[in-house]
Amino acid sequence: MRSKAHANTYIPVSAPLTFAIDRLGPELKAVKARITHDELPELKADPNRIGIVFYELLSNAVKFCENKPPAIHVSSSATPEGIISIADNGIGIDSGQFERIFKPFTKLGGSKFPGAGMGLTIARLIVEMHGGRIWVESSAAIGSTFRFSIPQSSL
Repeated sequence: MRSKAHANTYIPVSAPLTFAIDRLGPELKAVKARITHDELPELKADPNRIGIVFYELLSNAVKFCENKPPAIHVSSSATPEGIISIADNGIGIDSGQFERIFKPFTKLGGSKFPGAGMGLTIARLIVEMHGGRIWVESSAAIGSTFRFSIPQSSL
């Protein structure tokens, strides 16, 4: 299933990122989060849906950063796959949980952290609607880097 809305429109990735940052404004301010980004490319994608992907990933980066202000960096790699990376300084994820976290209603840490365990599931569905994939690289206590790709030739 692919996103038909805006499927042939190039969008500056900074626009949906800004949407997500604005939507998270009060939460970011409350925890003194610092979000930086490199120059980001234009991609063929639905800006509203990619905004939701950024919202979910940034929200998790803030939620899973204990006892220190979150530091989040968004970057991209110049590839035909359109890879976007969101790196944080959070609690990290054990490698045995990498696939599990994308399943519906999966919550690491039980009731210690708020949420229903659907954010990463939603992000994965949106990325897959665009013909892409999403994955995580992480080390416990060091942080996580979520990456998603949106192939530009398949839309």
